[in-house]
Amino acid sequence: MEDLLDGPDDLEPLERPLQPWDTAALLFTSGTTGPSKAVLSSAMHLATMGRVSYPGTHRDDRALIFTPLFHITGMSAVCWALVHGGSFGVITKYSTTTFWEDVLRVRGTFLVMMGSIGTMLNALPPSAAERDTTLRMALLAPMTPDAMAVCRRAGMRYYSVFNMSETSVPLRTGFDPGTPYSCGVPREGVEARLVDEHDMPVPPGAVGELVLRCADPWVMTTGYFRNPEATAEAWRNAWFHTGDALRQGPSGEYFYVDRVKDSIRRRGENISSYEVEVEVQAHPAVDEAAAVAVPSELGEDDVLVVVVPRPGAEIDPAELLGFLVDRMPHYMVPRYVRVADALPRTPTMKVQKAVLRAEGSAAAWDREAAGIRVRREAVR
Repeated sequence: MEDLLDGPDDLEPLERPLQPWDTAALLFTSGTTGPSKAVLSSAMHLATMGRVSYPGTHRDDRALIFTPLFHITGMSAVCWALVHGGSFGVITKYSTTTFWEDVLRVRGTFLVMMGSIGTMLNALPPSAAERDTTLRMALLAPMTPDAMAVCRRAGMRYYSVFNMSETSVPLRTGFDPGTPYSCGVPREGVEARLVDEHDMPVPPGAVGELVLRCADPWVMTTGYFRNPEATAEAWRNAWFHTGDALRQGPSGEYFYVDRVKDSIRRRGENISSYEVEVEVQAHPAVDEAAAVAVPSELGEDDVLVVVVPRPGAEIDPAELLGFLVDRMPHYMVPRYVRVADALPRTPTMKVQKAVLRAEGSAAAWDREAAGIRVRREAVR
């Protein structure tokens, strides 16, 4: 740090000029389905991230960061500042109760609103700090109704993207769309497809894994550090495989469905854990929820949902089940419900579903043991 503060004239000269394809950083994946992987990121990859992540911003803006800088959510704001000559402010620990005061202290003008943060902020009563916020724009990941409501309450514009540490914002919506959960459409220079497990295109409207390639070189990762097996798996057949399942709507927009490894197979039906969580979190007593697959004695999977109550609320698993029956297909209704004080999270605020799967259903309420049978039309 002392060398940097002394000024460029005192730095050692480079052995050779840096090139766009030179590895500039190792970023890390979120680690929701297993150990994090180190992502090889070129200078062009990071520069592209800084250029395309935050449309409508300029050098007078200030990015607000409260996620780790070893992951692209935080690092994309640093890349933006380097590309545009802007600034960023860091909140070292996120707190829902002090969030709006922290924003005013840092004077951030835009941020990435991750995961359930929108739900937690929307549950707060309106405040002077919220009304007087310096924030004017939010990237919602995902674009939930709660997160959209927070932006409207605070007078912020909002949009959403699909992105990961390995890519450079391949999908992006316009500002203030009316459709929740959209990831948008491919930006210029990006080609996207949805494919099955054999890399064959899926029919229109069907769920498939998102695969990508770009017209410009070096704008996505070249692979994983010291992990040639994972690199070969991700880049097979000349496309980058995201590991995420999406579907495409009639207008061409892409919608996130689930991590491929987090999808649940029950009674011959594929279930999106993400869609289960959306419906569970609609219950007025539920603050957060995570759905995972657990082994079934009949083969395939059963659905376990882990729920965190809102402050002062209690959750009755049987009542929650009755609430869900009219909101989802019968095969998606969870068999197991476990009430927890909190969900295990990665440093990037994502739920560690591998931990929940490892804990299993042993301590959960079981509707089969309670004698409740879910049929196509009714609960008995």
